[in-house]
Amino acid sequence: MLQTIKEKSAFAFRRYIASMLFLHLITFALHLAELFVSISHGKNTFNVKVLLQLFFNDSSFIVTYSTYVLAFYFLIYYLSDFTARMLLAALLIITISIQIGLMQYFLISNMLLGADLWNYSLHDIKMTVSASTSISWWQLILFPIVVGGAMRLHYSFQQNTFSLPIAAAVLLVYVVLWFANGKHGIVNVTDVNDKNLAINKSQYFITKTAEFMQGNQVNSPYMQLELLASAGAYPFEHKQPELDELGPYFKKVSSTPPNVVFVLVEGLGKTFVGQNAEYQGCMPFLDSLSTQSLFWTNFLSTAGRTFGVLPSVLGSLPYGKGGFMEETNMPNHTSLVQLLKQNGYHTGFYYGGDANFDGQRNFLNRQNIDSIIDMAKFDSRYQKIPENNEGFSWGYPDEELYRRSFSALPINKPYFSTYLTVTTHEPFVISNPQRYDARLKKFIQLTNNNQQVIENKEAFRTLMNADDALRYLIETYKNRPEYANTIFVITGDHRMIPVNHKNEIDRYHVPLIIYSPLLKTNRVFKSVCSHTDLPSTFTAFLKKQYKLNMPEKVHWLGNGLTFGTTFSSDKHLPIMRNKGQIADYVFGKYFITDGALQNLSDNMEQTQNRDEELTKKALGYLEQFKQLNSYVCKNDKLYSLTFKTTAPNYAQNTVADEDVDTTIPVVETPTQSNTVQKPIVENNRTSTKTMPLSTPENTVVTKPEKPVANIAVNNELRAAQDFVLLNPSNAQGYYELGVQHVKLGNLGWAKANFEKALALNYKLKDAYIALIKLSLDRNNKEAARAYYYKAIGVYSKEEFEDQLQLIKSK
Repeated sequence: MLQTIKEKSAFAFRRYIASMLFLHLITFALHLAELFVSISHGKNTFNVKVLLQLFFNDSSFIVTYSTYVLAFYFLIYYLSDFTARMLLAALLIITISIQIGLMQYFLISNMLLGADLWNYSLHDIKMTVSASTSISWWQLILFPIVVGGAMRLHYSFQQNTFSLPIAAAVLLVYVVLWFANGKHGIVNVTDVNDKNLAINKSQYFITKTAEFMQGNQVNSPYMQLELLASAGAYPFEHKQPELDELGPYFKKVSSTPPNVVFVLVEGLGKTFVGQNAEYQGCMPFLDSLSTQSLFWTNFLSTAGRTFGVLPSVLGSLPYGKGGFMEETNMPNHTSLVQLLKQNGYHTGFYYGGDANFDGQRNFLNRQNIDSIIDMAKFDSRYQKIPENNEGFSWGYPDEELYRRSFSALPINKPYFSTYLTVTTHEPFVISNPQRYDARLKKFIQLTNNNQQVIENKEAFRTLMNADDALRYLIETYKNRPEYANTIFVITGDHRMIPVNHKNEIDRYHVPLIIYSPLLKTNRVFKSVCSHTDLPSTFTAFLKKQYKLNMPEKVHWLGNGLTFGTTFSSDKHLPIMRNKGQIADYVFGKYFITDGALQNLSDNMEQTQNRDEELTKKALGYLEQFKQLNSYVCKNDKLYSLTFKTTAPNYAQNTVADEDVDTTIPVVETPTQSNTVQKPIVENNRTSTKTMPLSTPENTVVTKPEKPVANIAVNNELRAAQDFVLLNPSNAQGYYELGVQHVKLGNLGWAKANFEKALALNYKLKDAYIALIKLSLDRNNKEAARAYYYKAIGVYSKEEFEDQLQLIKSK
């Protein structure tokens, strides 16, 4: 009996190893086909390193996958050899079919499919698949041929098994490769497109699904109760920022607050817009508009898909389990829509597609929005986007969307409008694409026959079409009476996916353009900001400049746009890559993605950082956010207020000139080395002035339209200013400048300079201490606590024990 069991076990093991080798062969062959298609479509170039990593990743998948199947196979085999073989064959067919499906999804979308699949409704999955996938007749014929041929090959493997020692040796080799491959692979593949190509798609899908089922993608397996207790029952709730940094860039033409128009362009990445963009010239109107606007070049979205844009730009909200709009029991919150409506604005959402997609309608109705216009409210006067081969159309193109909205905008009342476009979404279909042929040909020549442009012609056609539509929107507005009092905010929901990304953060790198006839000047800002910074910026602006009623406390994740003209970053930004997958995090000048730490520089360039201690700290930030995100959404602990205001009287907004800050903020303008700094008048004294922004050497400080009001000055302050002008990258210099402002009572300037010092050197302990004390002196305990937590993210708790006790004493 024992001998029989041994013989059967040995035979089953040998047969299983043969099946494992077969599966590796088929998987590797399919992966090679994927590599060939990617190369032929210009998405990748041939690289031996990628080929090797591809092989090692497939072998790791085989070991991981077979570990779970082996015990099940043995159990069935002892009961029935035939049943075991049939079940194994069925399992292999399913595995090969899934692998083919996941590969096709990646080749079409240029994205890895993970746990986000489980966060979409059947309706949304059907729409997405219809938009992205087109199955040809030859694919329907080829699929059963491939699977049938594979199973015939599997039968051959089963009939010719190895001896027991060879089978054991084969298994040992696989286990060694599995250990050696580790977390980041044997071969150092750095290009993000190559890394994604080398990943085994089935292993990625299974791993991310398992993490999602266990709750590790969004929810931590434990809760730091001490942190939550110290942060309060509503950890994201804090005092509404009072500082209005946007207002000085705008003139005031009416006591009625301005119309605010958000235009969220599908797939609009920074790589397509503005000077030094990789594909500069494909959107000439936006290129031109950016030179007449406030333009942020290092701006980030908070998600890799459209589901994240509305909660972020309208409410600076956390993500919940699979995107805030998908939350079944959406926690209490506020938003720009709610706040502006309560201040007399008409609020509207305009979308060319189906507003039910991604839970948009449910979310917007929760904001008590006045009107939602989507594809169901277009009639025969408007031309729909042509259907693709599957008979699918997203809805109405951008220009038709803008044209439809003009018939719905209110008159004699300020309004807040939000547009979300669809033209630049897959499957990249437009009416009469031939009208862009000549322009596209010229653009290909301009980019020196860039392979990505050639292989993604349809995508670039839609970008050109979207650019023309934006021109139509602005030019039409210019003929409307309310244009003179309107502010336009243009950004992308995320970066277009099918066109190759230069690195991991490129997926979130989008432009921010704020354009208005109210602007006093144009500026380019290089400080890192995100979608979550918009609500704080606009509520502070409208409260300060137009006396709108705003709540004392908010739950914004972002703390407002920063206005640095050289690259800087002091933000903490968690990013939900896909639904249910919070995997990326920006903090200061660092970015962590899939456990790998990267340094960030201008234009969102990445370089690898191998500092293990800093990596652990970054992972701690990400883990902390996941816990708080889960806590506030599950327990309805996001926002404690239900803010309401009475109907405003805009005539009361009229204020004396001396109460309105009409100064254009000082900015650094590069000049030739023989240029001297122009003096400006400050409290009737002549001095050299600097804003709390880094200033390159040999600069001219532009003269404000009016003197800066009520800033105390002495010789020590001037000396500190002069030092910063000559040493623009010296963090200690900005700290000392902040100290001088504190002595003179210029607390707003002091705060800005201390924060600039930290942006240049996040390890400047004195700056954290100064900001904590300054916040407490201004009776802002929430801000002091926030600076404390930033400090202990860099230093130990013991080093800031005195500051903690000071906060508690207040």
